Amino acid sequence: MCQCVYIYHGSFVDAPVAGDLRIREDHVAGVDARGTIVFVVAASELKASADGLSRCGHCAACVTGGGSEVASGSGAIDASRPRRVHVRLATARGGEKCVLCPGFVDGHIHAPQVQYAGTALDLPLLRWLDRYAFPAEAGLQDLTLAECVYGSLVELLLRNGTTTALLFATIHLEPTKVLADACLGRGLRALVGKVCIDQHAPAFYCESTEQSLADTRAFIEYVRARSPDARLLQPVVTPRFIPTCSLDLLRGLGRLAAEHGCLIQSHISESDDEVAFVRALFPHRDGGDARDAPIFDECGLLTGRSVFAHGVQLREDECDLLRARGATIGHCPLSNFHFANGTLATSELLARGNRLCLGSDVAASATVSLLNSQQHAVTSHKARLGLLKLRATRQGDVLDLAALESGERTRHGGSGSGGWAGSLPERARPFNWKHAFHMATQGGAEGLSLGDSIGTIDVGKQWDVLQVNVDAVSRRHAVPVPDRRRGQPGGDDGPFGQTLEDRFQAFLNLGGDREIMNVWVDGRHVSGTIPV
Repeated sequence: MCQCVYIYHGSFVDAPVAGDLRIREDHVAGVDARGTIVFVVAASELKASADGLSRCGHCAACVTGGGSEVASGSGAIDASRPRRVHVRLATARGGEKCVLCPGFVDGHIHAPQVQYAGTALDLPLLRWLDRYAFPAEAGLQDLTLAECVYGSLVELLLRNGTTTALLFATIHLEPTKVLADACLGRGLRALVGKVCIDQHAPAFYCESTEQSLADTRAFIEYVRARSPDARLLQPVVTPRFIPTCSLDLLRGLGRLAAEHGCLIQSHISESDDEVAFVRALFPHRDGGDARDAPIFDECGLLTGRSVFAHGVQLREDECDLLRARGATIGHCPLSNFHFANGTLATSELLARGNRLCLGSDVAASATVSLLNSQQHAVTSHKARLGLLKLRATRQGDVLDLAALESGERTRHGGSGSGGWAGSLPERARPFNWKHAFHMATQGGAEGLSLGDSIGTIDVGKQWDVLQVNVDAVSRRHAVPVPDRRRGQPGGDDGPFGQTLEDRFQAFLNLGGDREIMNVWVDGRHVSGTIPV
């Protein structure tokens, strides 16, 4: 019998490699009952008749001689009742061009802070936590409020194209269970952590070391019971950050993560005030220069399954340590502007082989949309280049920004400089919108140890996919200069002569949830309206 339950037809856009876009126009993908992609081929290769499909001819069952009829239909998909449906997604109503791309992977988000997203950005980090974050998080002990907030958040994430999220909850066990249930019930692929805090926090938002460890263990067991196969839901060991966690707590969490094989998430070297706080906590460590990365490493929390947000204040040797351990840095570009007193060295880190994913970091940024995060990732890179050029000029160097963007030698003359944050790179990789898209998809998947399951549209991966109306963006925003590229290399017959790559880039820079027409996670339709 043919394995395919659904066959999707359209133009597929993804980024298996950082900096490169893969576009496959007029292709089809077969998806089985478990949401796994079983083939991706050009539409011309699919055996089809005028009134439907007669066996896909490409899944394992068909190749070995089995197979059955695959019906053609335009009705809405009932994911709970498998049936063979040919779903045409090449165009939207009115004939507008659509593409299918991987769902976005959010590598850092504080779920309870969605309550005040877009506000309360008037204080430095540590005062901001006391004034806004901790009270909002503590308020979700009201489970009715927690159900409302978390249910709305999950729907908002899916509507904005986020199909996988690494989530901080709160220090309280029961509300954290509510978040896990909301994600699982609504179909978001989620990695959820009960936050751990046993010091240097308000009395209303602090727990004992023993209670924190016991509740973390209880949450791991709860999630494993709710989602034994870990397909859609995983528990995450989550020390808030070093200032609010004693060494006993950090060591205990390291042991729990190792015992249960859990992902780990936290913050690392985020801002000047956080770095100074850690130094003050450990005045006799490392000659009075205590740092986050060595402490996490000592406690067993710096591993190949660790994701640390921010990292703006990391030193060069610490970046080397993270790379050696296989840990991932969660790049949160907009919140870095607000709180981190700097920008992440994205191109340098990529050139050195560090792993990066992308995070929205609500509510330290204003929106859960990873389109916004992708845009700010590019802006952040450009801002860093400008700062480096200014610093180079002051130090008597000449920094060639065009050469830096192309990966060529960038410095000429002068005495150079030392230190990671102020370094003038000899070479660095370019960083543009294609790199940001990769970070939001395959790069994010790899950072969350899911790179073999999601992130691209390939055989063996899960159907975590967005259907995007790219013509709608062009229609609303493009200057109507007809045929501006017709007859030139790369030109086509799209609106105003734009290539499909042009239109997809316009979506990433100008689009939003209005252009995300349908969303699937693990093969299940979770947002939008079918038929199209």
